[in-house]
Amino acid sequence: MPQATEPAPPGREKSFGRRTLLWLSMIAMTLGVIEILAASVLMIQPQIFGGHATSLQDRNARLVTSITDMLDGRPDSLAEFHSELGWRPRPNLDNGPDIINSQGLRSAHDYPERPPPDVLRLAAFGDSFVYGSEVLTGEAWPTVIEQTRSQTEVLNYGVPGYGQDQIYLRFLSEGAELDPAIVLFGIATPTLERVMRISGVFMAPGAATYDFIKKPRFVVDGDALSLAPNDLRQLSDFQRYLQDPSSFRELGAYDYWYEPLVYESWLFKYSRAGRLFLAAWSQVKRRLIDPDRPLIGPRGGGVFNESSSGFKILEQLVQRFVATAKERKTRPVVLILPDGFSIERIRGGQPGIMDPIRDFCIEEGLEFIDLKDAFLAQPADADASAWFLNRFHYSVQGNRIVADWIRAEIDRRCW
Repeated sequence: MPQATEPAPPGREKSFGRRTLLWLSMIAMTLGVIEILAASVLMIQPQIFGGHATSLQDRNARLVTSITDMLDGRPDSLAEFHSELGWRPRPNLDNGPDIINSQGLRSAHDYPERPPPDVLRLAAFGDSFVYGSEVLTGEAWPTVIEQTRSQTEVLNYGVPGYGQDQIYLRFLSEGAELDPAIVLFGIATPTLERVMRISGVFMAPGAATYDFIKKPRFVVDGDALSLAPNDLRQLSDFQRYLQDPSSFRELGAYDYWYEPLVYESWLFKYSRAGRLFLAAWSQVKRRLIDPDRPLIGPRGGGVFNESSSGFKILEQLVQRFVATAKERKTRPVVLILPDGFSIERIRGGQPGIMDPIRDFCIEEGLEFIDLKDAFLAQPADADASAWFLNRFHYSVQGNRIVADWIRAEIDRRCW
């Protein structure tokens, strides 16, 4: 007959229970210490990992503040809401640094519908590198060309913060209105990151406010491009996010920088250590691992990722721009606008961030001007830091270098 199992001695059960309790206590203490350390890190460096460890509560508060500011519509602010483009320069603005004419162009004067006889009219579309951010209107390179080359007009359609999608859409809607002979399609270094997003909120959550809340977004479907749905066509449509800012995450379906593990995870919401870990992971994934990331290459040496969906969108937008310009009987020219970081790298013997789009233009037989050539033509011992502001936008001197180069290209190409 089977023998009955003898019960464990009471002392052994108590010992096991004490060991279990001890281990649980040690785990709890370790997690507590980790949380305290994580809280200290976030307090000392709130912008760690590019601000991607910012709490959801702070993100929502900043979103509400930004939407409220947008709804208030300050008359001295550069941008105003636009149903299709997201935002557009405010006509008839003069706030000191920014002068916008009645046509929404950066200029101290309006332009007639048709250029006067014997006047060469160019239209320059782009972002802040065309607009001339951080310098006065009279110091921006389109104005400098007008001032230094007789019988020449350069209409400045640049808009700070624009992605290539917005640049293209503004060209479609306004590019033929003032009858330019030449149209410049400016491409700057941030463009891939911008065409892959629908809002600046997800890419830069640590910003004090979100200036660029919503923009149009093209999506790729095979060889076709289509615009993501736009349910925010009026300012009043943003009111719902004041009541429930967390619902803004619904736009994340069309944004490369939206991270579900951040916005939909209890770990990020309730644990500071979880916030640090998931923020770090999201940046590693999107900067170093994901095959669809905008830049590819070693840290500090990345270039446009030709296999990314963003680059495919960029290629198609360039091709559409060229085709439309030719249909309108205007001359299309792709204008490649490197920033200070890119020029610093190129002068050090590394490839330029935008070299893949230059190669694309060469392969497709498209006319282009690459302004890295303008900066590389400067004396080798010149101080490149004088050409840029914080190694990014063009300084007054940098704008003059750009203007001189484009002016010389106008003459060389007999425009």
